[in-house]
Amino acid sequence: MLIAYLLARDESEAVDLGLKTFRFLLESIDDNESAVSKSLHILAPLVLPCLFEAFTNEDIGVHGREQILHLFYLLIRLVAWADGRDNDLVEECLGETFQSWMALFLQLI
Repeated sequence: MLIAYLLARDESEAVDLGLKTFRFLLESIDDNESAVSKSLHILAPLVLPCLFEAFTNEDIGVHGREQILHLFYLLIRLVAWADGRDNDLVEECLGETFQSWMALFLQLI
């Protein structure tokens, strides 16, 4: 939502910095077996809908879409440890938003 707000105000530099900062934080904790990584799975259901909204915004541009896809990947990795272990958690974190992303990817392919 913040990304969409900043884009509406044409603050692309702020969006770029925000996306890079969030990516840096996610990459810093990208260890699927750590307790920190496992506890941050709660970010996925909060952030994925906002990323989807920003990704489908025509004004984001190619660079912005690349950053969003990288964040999407990192958020999925936050949940990946639970696949096959706690499928309810995976469904809770991904749910409908993941289906929207997959439908979008299928359209692009």
